[in-house]
Amino acid sequence: MNSNQIVRTGSNSFADLQVRGSESGAMIRIKQNSEFSLSGRKFEKKKEIIAELKKGNAMFDLNKLPVDEDFHATSPTVVAAVRGTKYALQVQGDSTRVEVFDGSVAARPRIQALEDLPPEVRERSKVVNDALEELKKKEQVLEAGKATDVEAVELSPEVKKAVDEAEAASGLEDPARAEEVARKLDTALEGNKGAIDEGIQKYSAPPAENIADPELKEKLEEYNELIRLEKEKLKDESVKEAVQQRNAQNSGQLMRRIEKVFNKPSETLVLNNGGRVSGVVIQIGSVYYVYTVNGQLAYPESQVSGIEF
Repeated sequence: MNSNQIVRTGSNSFADLQVRGSESGAMIRIKQNSEFSLSGRKFEKKKEIIAELKKGNAMFDLNKLPVDEDFHATSPTVVAAVRGTKYALQVQGDSTRVEVFDGSVAARPRIQALEDLPPEVRERSKVVNDALEELKKKEQVLEAGKATDVEAVELSPEVKKAVDEAEAASGLEDPARAEEVARKLDTALEGNKGAIDEGIQKYSAPPAENIADPELKEKLEEYNELIRLEKEKLKDESVKEAVQQRNAQNSGQLMRRIEKVFNKPSETLVLNNGGRVSGVVIQIGSVYYVYTVNGQLAYPESQVSGIEF
């Protein structure tokens, strides 16, 4: 996938991603009915990766990060900063549930309207940067086995209008133009700065909850399904073959997950030409769909001689 490309999963589906070009070796499982995007930025001596869960549920598994790399997982209401851990985010209306299964996560509330501004404007706006500094003071550190719900910080309609105008601005690749837009935004927000600060100060993180032992054990077992490819295999010309080899080596484990998603056991579709295809079989109209460790296959009814259980 490309930077900022949105991945959408439907019902009875999930997607596993591995981040290339990162020392984190980040593995991400996007659960059903979710929307997710990934982006990266490189400064002089720092690399930043932002994984944004727009809706739904996602699991993250990271190696220990080097000092010159940051990995942030965000949702409409939270920013989770980590240095190497297993954790999950679940977007629930106006809040996001953060669950930590290994290591620790620093979670803080996020004002989506301000933090989704184009970086050329956001980084030049004094009011926005002051707000972000105040948000950082609301950070809550969660250890393994803990969970919390992070709610949205409300903004007034006047603030949203000023932010929308800045977000729609064009020509921001020109530093002078970006400076002009940021200055105009600050002027519009200055009269509402007190309301922004008040909204942030009102936010109070709820006490962290314990994750029940059976759930903790079940989730940690699911993390075992997120199997990384070696760094040298993450090249464009070889990655597809490497993924198929990995899936073949771990087919039993992966098929059990697919069976659980569909709540249906695997079967074998027998084709008229003698071919046999195993996986979770779903018939829709006159087409048989087979869900395998390498994706979905479709066969018209005219090509199928039967199903073996």
